[in-house]
Amino acid sequence: KYWKDGFTLFSHAIAVTRNNALAECNLGNALGAQGHPKEAIGHFQEALRLSPAYAEAHVNFGVALGMEGKIDEAIEHYRAAIASRPGYAQAHRFLAGALAVEHKNDEAMQEFREALRLKPDYPEAHTRLGNLLVQQGENEEGLRHLFAAVNLRDDCEDGHYYLAGALARLGRVQEAAIHFRAALRVQPNHTAALNDLAWILATEHDPGVRNVSEAIRLGTRACELSAHTNAAYLDTLGTAFSEADRWPEAIKTTEEAAAIATATAQANLADQIQNHLRRYRSESAYRA
Repeated sequence: KYWKDGFTLFSHAIAVTRNNALAECNLGNALGAQGHPKEAIGHFQEALRLSPAYAEAHVNFGVALGMEGKIDEAIEHYRAAIASRPGYAQAHRFLAGALAVEHKNDEAMQEFREALRLKPDYPEAHTRLGNLLVQQGENEEGLRHLFAAVNLRDDCEDGHYYLAGALARLGRVQEAAIHFRAALRVQPNHTAALNDLAWILATEHDPGVRNVSEAIRLGTRACELSAHTNAAYLDTLGTAFSEADRWPEAIKTTEEAAAIATATAQANLADQIQNHLRRYRSESAYRA
């Protein structure tokens, strides 16, 4: 019965042993995996009280703090992990991610590169570095890392998603659609991938890519998963309806999108959606 799950196992280990830093850290991991970072933090603190140089506990503590939005504190723990174990590739990768959140992109790229120097076959580091490079306009190198990520691990969900986005922005929409679909094979409820693929299928001129009925299905699913609270997703669905000449649904959905964008102070998005809405009220589809 103690092996039923990680939470039960490590709770029992703590109950029947003393000063067990490993069990404290693993119980924190189990709680974090269940979506309870606040509860996890106490166990990471105890693990580090017992073993201050415990590199894995520092990294996992940092992850839990990051989930709580405490990025500066997370960075301190990632640095402590690296100080304790300089060749710890995962610590460099998480440090890089935290630095990127704080828009310290040069430092972030340096840490991603160090993670890959230590562990060249690290798909998560290739993914994050590739995405950051693409955001900085370094498309060639960024794509090289993103392709490396998905070639190393075909089920690298984020690798496929970020690669698809980069390809779409470069106008390589047929390839982009392939990688959005690959991300959805790994995680069928990936709302951003559902939305982005729906947009391509609804608005692309190439008949080899365009599929309006599938766009409506995917867009509807993205809106359902986000409880109809995401203005951009509703805008995509409204656009898909317009491409199918389903004008009442296009207008209603886009009105909902405009109201949410306005209520959440997304001024640029609200203006864009209002422009779409004017088209649909005159029965002019987005592509027109």
